[in-house]
Amino acid sequence: MKANTDGASRGNPGRGGFGIVLRNKIGDVQGVMVQNLMIRTSYMDECHGILAAAEKPWAGYNLLLCQTQSLQWML
Repeated sequence: MKANTDGASRGNPGRGGFGIVLRNKIGDVQGVMVQNLMIRTSYMDECHGILAAAEKPWAGYNLLLCQTQSLQWML
């Protein structure tokens, strides 16, 4: 299962949120999730999106590849 995640905030810090798109191995969309967050930095919004994808029990899958455009989170 692959999760594409992105988070953003209006201002830094500011009101923000994240979105997740889940795809199977052939690229078919299996689910989506969005969530508004309180006042946070854009970095924290990115982190919450990645953590939310990892916490969900995606039926039948034991491996999750998480793709985000935030290199800062990976460092």
